[in-house]
Amino acid sequence: MKLGDRAIGFLTALGGIALLQGSRDLGAPPGQPIGAGFFPSLIAIVLIVAGLALAALEQRRISQGADAAPLVRLPEWASSGGATFNVLLLLGAIGFFVYAVTPLGFVPTSALITFALSLRLGVRWPAALLTAVVLAVTFHLVFVKGLRVALPPGLLAGYI
Repeated sequence: MKLGDRAIGFLTALGGIALLQGSRDLGAPPGQPIGAGFFPSLIAIVLIVAGLALAALEQRRISQGADAAPLVRLPEWASSGGATFNVLLLLGAIGFFVYAVTPLGFVPTSALITFALSLRLGVRWPAALLTAVVLAVTFHLVFVKGLRVALPPGLLAGYI
């Protein structure tokens, strides 16, 4: 997907507004004139100004007679039904992970997603199953044992 300068400018400005709003909650420690939200606020202001400037420059170029670029233009591959299905499958996998990781646990959820996506990519089911299990367990070990990041155990509580 290609975005025109106006769309990129407005999205950048919106991101800056969201960052500015989020950085307002980061208060200053007692006795400090500059708190944790100072630099994120500064970056947010730069994003807002840069985004609006980009959109304004594109609008000025259009007002001087240049052809208006579309706000959004989909690439040729996006008109393929298979590509659209792949994108929807990936978005569905992300949504499934968000809602299933706590009750099922990290290892089963990530193994199911990896298995399903591997099958869609044309991997034979024995290799897809082996890859899914090995990757899920490996990532679990790296995060839980190596990095000490708590991942939901879910159905495997007491076993891992």
